[in-house]
Amino acid sequence: MDPDGKRHIALGPNENPNSEHTGNHVGNEEKEEVQRDNSKITVEKTTTENYGNYKTKSEISGNPENISNISDFSSTVLASSMRESNTKSINVTSTVRTPEQQSAAMYNNIIKLGATSQYALYGSAGDQVINVFENMGPNWNCSKSETIKSMTDKINEIGPEKVSNHIGDPSKNNIIDAVGSNGDQLSGSFHNSLINNTKVQKLLTPYNSKDPVFHIEIKQ
Repeated sequence: MDPDGKRHIALGPNENPNSEHTGNHVGNEEKEEVQRDNSKITVEKTTTENYGNYKTKSEISGNPENISNISDFSSTVLASSMRESNTKSINVTSTVRTPEQQSAAMYNNIIKLGATSQYALYGSAGDQVINVFENMGPNWNCSKSETIKSMTDKINEIGPEKVSNHIGDPSKNNIIDAVGSNGDQLSGSFHNSLINNTKVQKLLTPYNSKDPVFHIEIKQ
């Protein structure tokens, strides 16, 4: 870490020639700076070539808890695909979840999108949790809190890691759900760049699954 408090990461070949030109330099060098505040990570890449100095910025926003769960490594992986697809910013909606948070997320998605869509999204372990909703839930005059508690009990009974990778250790895997900066759907070009990014372990998006957001898994 340099005296200015920024993390500098040396990279390979230049990925984005359409960047900001800031001066004349000699040589050929690239580096990234990962800058953080409570609700945003900014990855700034500087490319120095014989004819100039070029900078690009990629912004990853979210609530403080989600931002704290995203490593510098994952930030640079995301930024690489953001630059390649001309995606200037993304908004992270979820990272690590407790079993209770996972139950609440599943409950809200079933209410919003329907149980059928969630059966298509989860495996057999998750299906058992959805079954709990269908045997309780509003149609059976059960309260939201009662239903979520029963769904949480089922998650703990099955084994949280079998239901969702969101319930895991962020030091081993970063699980990131993201949308556009205004809550809109991210682009197909960002999807394609992530698919071809060898550092992305798993990707589910509206372009290849029933997932309504970009679900990105990056091994640490």
